[in-house]
Amino acid sequence: MPVGIVAALPSETAMFARLRAGSHTTLSGGHQLALSGIGATRAKATARKLVADGAETLISWGSAAGLEPSLPAGTLVLPSTLVAADGERLQTDADWRHHLASAMSTDCQVARDTLMAEAPSILATTDDKAALARNTAASAADMESAAIARVAAEHGLAMLTIRAIADDACTTLPASARASVAADGHLALRQLLRCLLAARRELHTELRGLKQAATGFRSAQRALGHARPALLAAADAADQAS
Repeated sequence: MPVGIVAALPSETAMFARLRAGSHTTLSGGHQLALSGIGATRAKATARKLVADGAETLISWGSAAGLEPSLPAGTLVLPSTLVAADGERLQTDADWRHHLASAMSTDCQVARDTLMAEAPSILATTDDKAALARNTAASAADMESAAIARVAAEHGLAMLTIRAIADDACTTLPASARASVAADGHLALRQLLRCLLAARRELHTELRGLKQAATGFRSAQRALGHARPALLAAADAADQAS
């Protein structure tokens, strides 16, 4: 059962393979990995391409924003339900969640069977996160999972979201962190430097926030590193069950 894995950022695909923006590769076992870039439009187009190339299950893989204060950076989130920006609720596959949870090590905190909200844009402030939490009752949010789930539903395929919290509910992302990532997911160094230069009077605060964001993202990457072998094991288990 070939799996199609969609990730928005190069650092999220790097633990499988290094990809250019908009590209994809075939992993061992016939599974596919694609780097979509940021946002629902890119994720939807990428998911459709993976389905056209033979993917029979779609995986939304990467980082997320925390909405539930009790979930720190580095928490792995396996939602049962995705709440789209228009209010539609999309389900992830229960069998895949079970396979993955069974294969996971105990080295990271896992939030299972939660709600994941679709964020139309980056949630920059704690107020943004609190508002989305109130409106959806979700524990975390990302920009791509709901779009990928809609593609899976169009084709009658199973879908799973595997996300790790990079910035928790109490973290505000500084302007430099938001400016440092281009739409295709790659580091926008020129924009980052321009933003830091513009923040000369508050440079210390900006750098402190940037360091906090980087620390949280590293925690998310470690959690995804724990999930990677579990995902491949779950794919093998699904093959044997089919």
